[in-house]
Amino acid sequence: MFYLPGEATRDELRSLVENNLRNIITYATDRKPDVWKITKNGIEQFTIKKVRRR
Repeated sequence: MFYLPGEATRDELRSLVENNLRNIITYATDRKPDVWKITKNGIEQFTIKKVRRR
């Protein structure tokens, strides 16, 4: 699964996908289920931040 930035415009989303398409295909065909986020700096693994309880 790949997350895209919610605040990005249509043109920004298109650019992100175009610039990272090779890596998107590589990760998608790797057959290892995971979650990735696509950013201006490339593709990063998505991790859920733990909530600190008081």
